[in-house]
Amino acid sequence: MRKTNLLVAFLLCTSLALLARAEEAKKDPKPARSDKELLQGTWKVVKKVKNGEAEDAKENPMTIKFSGDTASATVGNETKGEGTFTIDESKKPKWITLTGTSGPNAGREFNAIYELDGDTLKLAYGTGDNNKTRPKDFSGKEREAMEVLERQKP
Repeated sequence: MRKTNLLVAFLLCTSLALLARAEEAKKDPKPARSDKELLQGTWKVVKKVKNGEAEDAKENPMTIKFSGDTASATVGNETKGEGTFTIDESKKPKWITLTGTSGPNAGREFNAIYELDGDTLKLAYGTGDNNKTRPKDFSGKEREAMEVLERQKP
């Protein structure tokens, strides 16, 4: 009988502790991070398709760094351009709009789509005079480009 009472008391205490922990989690849930927060950092292009043709991402190694509301593109050790970006997570696929502030794309706006999956980022955008047309998918077909990027560890 005494062992049964101890077992019941143990189970009751364990259950109460679990319930208290669950209630505490409800009171102070960690807010989900926005995609804008998740994009912050440096990303390396590991795959590129332009006008339906695969390009060698190693030949001209490129990184994109997101910091606050700005993005900068670097090829090798040289910054090729900077700009601002906005995102719309409510769209399917999600939208990102990049506006050049310096470099060869200063003043140009690129309407793109993106997909963020952990440490992998996909971007698709129009090329040439098609930069304002937002792609529907990540195919990188004629007059479009698609890039796969991987997050670089600090």
